[in-house]
Amino acid sequence: MYNRINLEPSIPKNELKVDELYSSYSYFFSPNYRFKGEIHDPWEIVYVNSGEIIVSTPEYEVPLKKGCAFLHEPNEPHKLQANNVASSVLVFSFKCSCDRLYEISRRPLEINNELKNYLFAIVSEGLGYFAGKNAVPRRAHPPEFASGQLIRSLIEILLIRLIRSNGKHAIRAKTEENFYDTAVISAVKRFMWDNIDRKLSLADIAAAVNYSVPRISALFKQSTGNSPINYFIELKIKKAKLLMAENKMSIRQISELLDYDTPQYFAMQFKKVRALRRHNISTSCGYEISVSRTRTKSNSPTDMQKSPPGEQRGGYGKTPGTFCGLGRFGNYNAADYFSFSKSDAPCLHSGHTKSSGRFSPSYT
Repeated sequence: MYNRINLEPSIPKNELKVDELYSSYSYFFSPNYRFKGEIHDPWEIVYVNSGEIIVSTPEYEVPLKKGCAFLHEPNEPHKLQANNVASSVLVFSFKCSCDRLYEISRRPLEINNELKNYLFAIVSEGLGYFAGKNAVPRRAHPPEFASGQLIRSLIEILLIRLIRSNGKHAIRAKTEENFYDTAVISAVKRFMWDNIDRKLSLADIAAAVNYSVPRISALFKQSTGNSPINYFIELKIKKAKLLMAENKMSIRQISELLDYDTPQYFAMQFKKVRALRRHNISTSCGYEISVSRTRTKSNSPTDMQKSPPGEQRGGYGKTPGTFCGLGRFGNYNAADYFSFSKSDAPCLHSGHTKSSGRFSPSYT
């Protein structure tokens, strides 16, 4: 015999509700790219996955680094440009009447790995849901089941988390020591970046912040999940990646700039870090880059060379499910640097008429 019990329900309030969805885009900007600007009704979030951009309005100008997002308010005139480095950027727009959003707008917002996954999922899902609207390319297949509902829920979760951690009522649980440790780690990272063109030992890093080697090693590992030396190596490789994207220096010149003893050793470290998955670096015959080219149905190299400066076009590759974002980087194409299959996550490609259809085929 089962006893019937009466449960008291809890009715959640819709304190933050996304009312309308408009678009989601993924772009890859060349170092000198500039977007002339726009104004529209919905809120807009801009996230920098790699590189650095500058967002600006008639009232302010803010540099936005990798791992940071920016929330534009409704009807706010805004434009952006790459800050002299190749940059991968995600953008999506929505309508929401919650006034708490103004607490996190108009300033850079740091995005942790959990929130980053939400951003990728929003734009990836939007690839199908927004197809055919607001300059998002059409697709042959209809959106997945409940695609719009999923996008709305993900945006609401993202915004709630951002308000909780960045709003005026956010509770900061860090102690004074934690604040100091965070400042020390930031100082170490800045020291590494400022000395990217030389060799650094653990003793050099520790001396820069007046810490002992064991202490700074343990603190850095706890904060970043990586050792100081491995972090510095990865930082060098990321710098090399940016220099390669600009296509102004040879591999030998890049290795010398980053203070590697030989191009061979640089190539070994490059492959070890795997910063560029599609590059095969040869250590002979002048140490030139060997890249895998992907043919496309919709664009040929000849057609690309005839394109106006700054214009990029994309197409599906010969291999089923492969998309290449095409654009010139000196003597190399963006397709030479980046390609992916639909099994990769996220698979994000959408054109934006006002920004010359910039594409971002990779999120490494």
